[in-house]
Amino acid sequence: MKNRWFALLIAAGLLFAAAVPVSASEETAEAKKPAGLIYEETFSYENEADHSKTLATLGWEEQTKAMGAYADPTAKVSLVDGRLSVLGSADTYFLMLTEEQMAAYAGETITIQYEVEYTTASNATRYFCILANYAGQKYNSFHFRNNGSGNNQVHYDGGWHTYDAPGTAADVYAPAQDNEQGSSIAMKLLGQKYNGQTLFSEIPVTIRYVLDPTAGTAVYMKLAEAPESDFVLVSAHDSTGEGVSFYGTWNANAVCVKIGGQQNGYIDNIAVWLGNGDYPQPEPEVEEVVSEETVTEEPDAEKPEENPVEEKPKKVKEPQTIVNKIAIGAVALFGGWIIVKKGKESDTK
Repeated sequence: MKNRWFALLIAAGLLFAAAVPVSASEETAEAKKPAGLIYEETFSYENEADHSKTLATLGWEEQTKAMGAYADPTAKVSLVDGRLSVLGSADTYFLMLTEEQMAAYAGETITIQYEVEYTTASNATRYFCILANYAGQKYNSFHFRNNGSGNNQVHYDGGWHTYDAPGTAADVYAPAQDNEQGSSIAMKLLGQKYNGQTLFSEIPVTIRYVLDPTAGTAVYMKLAEAPESDFVLVSAHDSTGEGVSFYGTWNANAVCVKIGGQQNGYIDNIAVWLGNGDYPQPEPEVEEVVSEETVTEEPDAEKPEENPVEEKPKKVKEPQTIVNKIAIGAVALFGGWIIVKKGKESDTK
């Protein structure tokens, strides 16, 4: 009999708790990414000077020779004012998206976009870049060097092979020169002739690197401080490119950040998405419009103003949280137990 009464009290308490409404804040869902967006990193964190803690925050992993990388890591990174600060040394590789994370996009066209700003360097040929199809000694890359030249290439088991080619009518070549064979990135973006110096020191740029399994690679760039300006095609796959026969000949999809030697500076606003279009944007929220009929009424005749009665502010009932509900249920349960206990005591007297 006691067990039956106890079970009934529990059921009553739970039913009472379930009847209390739950606040909307308890039903918050994870924000949806725009369709097609695979990865986004804006470095919007508190400043962090420690290299290992910075990598842990980003979820990136240093690559070593034992893991198949070309060199052991020596560059150091930190989080400074919403950007990734880089102190370069020898070539260093940070795995950003693993093979498992990118496997679902194998065989798809992807776009990798990021911003770089170079500061000091050991020489004018150093760079930062993001590698696609990374597999240690095999990967696709575009090296934008601080002298205003670039290399759209594949690194294949220790050798470099170029995808773009000189002398193309569309000038989709990024050489370290300005002549009939093609124009440098310095000329394309700054209107300045290539001279071998660090022309892009403290000039932030946005790089958009497109990899199409059929059409090959294409690289677009613009000055980051002119966000409304159009991207300029600075390099593209060409059928006469010496490296085109290597393209797509190995099975790898990982994405890796490379620090190309003793280059210091900043990386910001990394994004990876499906397709070769613009940066994916969230779908606009559609607001439901409720039409209401307008009722026109005759104005009341003016009445002498009566002494206004001050209205007390009404208390707004706070939405109940899960914790509130459990507490209310517990109170109901305890109250029911007291009533039953009293009833039983009166029966025994």
